[in-house]
Amino acid sequence: MKTTLQEDTILRAAEESLSWTAGAGSHLDFSSFAKMLGQHPLRDSVYALIILPLLTVLILVIYRLKYHPLSRFPGPITAKLTDWYTVYHIVTGDNHVNLYRLHQKYGRFVRHGPNRLSILDARAVKEIYGSYGYNAKLLKADYYTVVGHHFGALNLVSEDDPRKHSRKRRLLAQGLTTTAVKSMGRHFAKNVETLCETIDRHSLQSEKSVNAAQLANMFTFDAMADAVFGKSFNLLSSEANRWILKVLPDAVQFLHIMGHMPGLLMLDYLPFKSQMARDMDTFQKLSDSIAQDRIQKGKESQTSSKDVFSYLLNARDPVTGEAGMSHDELVAEAGVLMIAGSDTAALALTATLYQLALNEKVQQRLYTEIQDLTRSASQLLADPDLTSCKFLRACLNEAMRLTPAVGGVLPRLVLDPGLSIAGEFVPGGSIVGVPGYALHRDPDCFHDPLSYKPERWMTEKTGATGIDDIRDPEAVFMNFSTGPRGCVGKTFAYAELTLAIARIVTRFEFAVDEELHPVESANSDLATLDKFVSHPIKGPFIRFRARSSQAPGS
Repeated sequence: MKTTLQEDTILRAAEESLSWTAGAGSHLDFSSFAKMLGQHPLRDSVYALIILPLLTVLILVIYRLKYHPLSRFPGPITAKLTDWYTVYHIVTGDNHVNLYRLHQKYGRFVRHGPNRLSILDARAVKEIYGSYGYNAKLLKADYYTVVGHHFGALNLVSEDDPRKHSRKRRLLAQGLTTTAVKSMGRHFAKNVETLCETIDRHSLQSEKSVNAAQLANMFTFDAMADAVFGKSFNLLSSEANRWILKVLPDAVQFLHIMGHMPGLLMLDYLPFKSQMARDMDTFQKLSDSIAQDRIQKGKESQTSSKDVFSYLLNARDPVTGEAGMSHDELVAEAGVLMIAGSDTAALALTATLYQLALNEKVQQRLYTEIQDLTRSASQLLADPDLTSCKFLRACLNEAMRLTPAVGGVLPRLVLDPGLSIAGEFVPGGSIVGVPGYALHRDPDCFHDPLSYKPERWMTEKTGATGIDDIRDPEAVFMNFSTGPRGCVGKTFAYAELTLAIARIVTRFEFAVDEELHPVESANSDLATLDKFVSHPIKGPFIRFRARSSQAPGS
């Protein structure tokens, strides 16, 4: 039977695809199969519109299940076929918990997307995140490039070019050094006092419990805006700007989805958008407005102490001597500073208060440590150097271990020809990562991993801890990521969070309101939704009362 030029083209495409899918050495005669289809009465447009798409899907299914370079790794069939599997779990908010369950079912290596591997192994932390550099075998996956679509430029988190990333990091780090952060102490102290006054007003005077997550989100955003941009939003004292607390996590979740399905970005050009997409637009405009306002104010902060952005505006690359960031880069960095400086810190504060509220003895021990260091609130706020409070840092780290800011995978692209990770060869082109939530609950890394035990962080770094942890906790602690791509604002976060926790513990005694937030035991988990940055599902609701043993002036 004579075929048309269109049919010949389709047949050649099918023949090539089928032969390529079978791989070298295949005994399946896909060529004859394709020609047989060409002799079928269905032709022309009907053939092209129906048969070819079905054939293409069939080829893709067979390839991804049987011939894909990652086909030997276990995982759900749906996940092997499409990234919609992960998108579904991102939308429902259980992606971090789902990865944890998948590893319990399938083991150390889980294929959770057609080209994605989640690797639950302590060795993989260093091998994946510690090898970044000019000669690295892994780079940031294109998951992060969706940021450039919305902000006009890549920021420190999304930049995948090693040299450009190093330049951005050198510039941004100038505003986040220990000295720079210490100069921002008054910003932190002012907002911490407002936080405590809010707790007093809403919990003590009304004798009601408060939603700790809401308080933490308002506080960290106020403190971030004050210390980073020299701007006050007053979320703690006014409802006017609290819409930000809804927009911010939804915008981050939108980016999280787009990172897994970049093709969905075309929906941005449609006249109608989902609420999540509209929230992303609002967030982009907010970060642009904040950055524009701060740029117009000039290179010096309007207060006696500098803010982070004043360092960025004055920064020069210490290696090349070149001028700092462009206007578009500053706007893009404003967005990541807002997320990293408020969203992640809020979860850490919430989780720590929750665990302290569950564990009265731990709370009392922490109070004693802080009181031994500072005898009054004025002393604590005037010189908030809490680095010597080892148990305070341990309480915070242990809460972040159980409730990490990013519980899913931070994806990295394996470059050709591939490399060995945790004893298994992973081919080039694969996207790999370590699931933070699952790693922090791995009994091969932490003894009694589901229990809140701050003392596991108290031993000097000798490779073992006081409670016989399998590994040094710092070596497998993913809350700030790790390696050259680790969080540049870590010092900022610890300064803000330790001061807030220290002041709350010295001023109040507190416990979980079990009528609104039932707990089964002192080791009850804080349930969260994974929107890339995790958020508590409900509460936690905590009752505060004035501490009876406060020192004078506290």
